[in-house]
Amino acid sequence: MKKNIIILSLISSLAILYLSGCSGEVKQTNKELTVYIGHRESEMKNAVAAYEQKYPEVKVNVIESKLTDKLNEQATLDEESSFLSELMNGKGADVFLIRDFWDMDKIKKTGMLADLSEFYDKDTELDKENYQQTVMDSALYEGKRLYIPINYSMPLLLSTKSALEKEDFNVQNCKDFVSFLKETEKWREHKSPERRLFRMDITATNSIIWAGYDLVDFNTKKINLDSEDIKEYFEWCKKVRAEDKANYIFGNLEGAAALKNGEILFENETMYNPYDDMVMNIRAINTFDEPVLLPVRNLTGGITANIQTAVGVRGNSANKQNAYNFIKVLLSDEVQKAPGTQFKGAIPVSYKVMEDIVYPPGSNSTFGEEIHGFPIVCPEFTKEQQDEYMKYTKEINMACFRPKWRDKLMEAMQPYLKGEMSYDECIKQAKEQVELYLSE
Repeated sequence: MKKNIIILSLISSLAILYLSGCSGEVKQTNKELTVYIGHRESEMKNAVAAYEQKYPEVKVNVIESKLTDKLNEQATLDEESSFLSELMNGKGADVFLIRDFWDMDKIKKTGMLADLSEFYDKDTELDKENYQQTVMDSALYEGKRLYIPINYSMPLLLSTKSALEKEDFNVQNCKDFVSFLKETEKWREHKSPERRLFRMDITATNSIIWAGYDLVDFNTKKINLDSEDIKEYFEWCKKVRAEDKANYIFGNLEGAAALKNGEILFENETMYNPYDDMVMNIRAINTFDEPVLLPVRNLTGGITANIQTAVGVRGNSANKQNAYNFIKVLLSDEVQKAPGTQFKGAIPVSYKVMEDIVYPPGSNSTFGEEIHGFPIVCPEFTKEQQDEYMKYTKEINMACFRPKWRDKLMEAMQPYLKGEMSYDECIKQAKEQVELYLSE
């Protein structure tokens, strides 16, 4: 977390330098291509190998991370800071992966990222219907396409049929975020005393992203926290926090076990319960009950996706066509099915990759060991269950990188959520903190 905060501060400070020092069009030569391969970015290594075979006439330069698997936070910080400094100063790699901790709301205003519209719009080879278009179009900013998404997550909750029936919770009533809040409040009036709404309270605090509240205006640098809807949301968060056990354990079938033991109504949304963990939990639930998926819908009734990984091109690159060709190679079946390409748990933006490459391996594999009493061999994740999961990807109508104002807001609201400060005092403090962030 400390590393990410420092990186974000670097982005803010260097943005001014980039805006002042990198104006004007760069003559395109497309004689070479420089690729940045970060730590554990196997997909980029695979793409470089495939690109060199397809375009042998292009000289490919590789800037590769020197980090090892041995944890060294300072070395990681130094390398990522150096990489970002190069980009912000208009130097370094032509093409690179965009990390989910980058402050994209600020980066997209700097000019650091090239507009890929001229290549994407005229590309007749790319089967655009094969890609989740709302996720793809999250890259649009002031008419420019600033990146190509690679994968994403979406907020799905997991429960069981018997738990929902016992607790009289009607998922059919949850048609949007407001009706979801109302259904949870109705449930609290008669709920079993030992059962919590979520296994971890982070589902509630992340819901401010999924809900799609229009809170921040980056143009006017103002934030709107004055509505009753926001107050009701934070009151709801406070109730969830009050029952939370702060047991932040991820994976290991914790959700399936808690549902089986009657401890929770829902396992957490998929930012912290990614696709592969969701599949494992569903397979474990198949041993004792019928799994039920419920999306955390936004205010319009759709679903908000969170971009996990994207690929971008340096704004002043002289090799944009080469870089776009590299992106297409990265998206190709050849690279996507190569060992190490798939980011653990993320949903590929390509429907075909999801169905043909990601789904089959985990649908019926063994767990390796017994976990929480669940057998090594659990019932398969059926094609019908996969189809239901994929059905929700078609309901995505909003998509974004995780906004950094959310972290500032939630940090400032902690005294209220902990019962240490009144709502009015805390929301005033939060507004000041977020406006300070916007002004940086």
